[in-house]
Amino acid sequence: MSLGGSVSVGLCASCARSEIIRSSRGSTFFRCKLSDTDPHFPKYPRLPVIECAGWSEQMPAKPDCQANLKPSLE
Repeated sequence: MSLGGSVSVGLCASCARSEIIRSSRGSTFFRCKLSDTDPHFPKYPRLPVIECAGWSEQMPAKPDCQANLKPSLE
């Protein structure tokens, strides 16, 4: 993922522990939620992050339509 086509975000773009913060002036920041409990992780890491011990893959969201499907009895 890149921001504005010029800055690569790296691992933060796909990390479950990353939160996207958008300022009122239009800037975008990636906040590391691990920084809340572990001082080894910077609150706003310098991008692009290419290596991180705390990276955890985001789980894809399930579409609502699949949650209501019942298995067939064929």
